[in-house]
Amino acid sequence: MRMKLLFSLLLFASVVAEFFVLKHVYFPWEDVPLFYAAFGFVAFVLFMLGAKYVLLPIVRRGETYYDD
Repeated sequence: MRMKLLFSLLLFASVVAEFFVLKHVYFPWEDVPLFYAAFGFVAFVLFMLGAKYVLLPIVRRGETYYDD
């Protein structure tokens, strides 16, 4: 419970700090507020869906694979 609270506070602090940090942007979309947070979340969700629906059927063994 304590670690979850600490993680949540650090996450909130990093989101708030993004509005006060001077950024040197190279692309216009980098200047959008919370761009990196949204990009990271979408990438994580796509990674998890890919792992579940693409990779899992490839590496899954049958139920009786380890039986003699």
